[in-house]
Amino acid sequence: MRTGSITGSDVNQASLDFGSSGIGCKGGTVLGFARVKGDVAGFPSIYTTSSTFVDIRRNCSGGAVSVRRASTSVFFVRFSGNPAALALAQTNADGFGTNSIMNDNIVTVAKVTDSDGLPSFRVEVEDVCDCSGGTDPQNGRFTILLP
Repeated sequence: MRTGSITGSDVNQASLDFGSSGIGCKGGTVLGFARVKGDVAGFPSIYTTSSTFVDIRRNCSGGAVSVRRASTSVFFVRFSGNPAALALAQTNADGFGTNSIMNDNIVTVAKVTDSDGLPSFRVEVEDVCDCSGGTDPQNGRFTILLP
């Protein structure tokens, strides 16, 4: 091969590692996602990357995806090194029956600065109920997506 003769077909794209360089965090791609199992007993109040609590995850920056529970129904999800400013969250009742209390949950999400001064996404899970406020805090499951 002569100098300057390499083309795209000469490169095995699967061998390229963009992880920590941030190159994988380009516009128009999914910047990250995580499935959080907020109903698991013993959920820690400090950030964890344990698959017991966040079992499916991706971070375009190659950094860690970690989560903590601040109080009943309030979670903080951190995508280290990720430039995302927006997140979407959806309740997740995988593995629960059709009459499960997990099926009617609602979630809210916002990017915030956590108590340690670092950016995180605050997710709150509420159960729809026949109570006076219409919802009750619940440690439910959710999936967060960074578009």
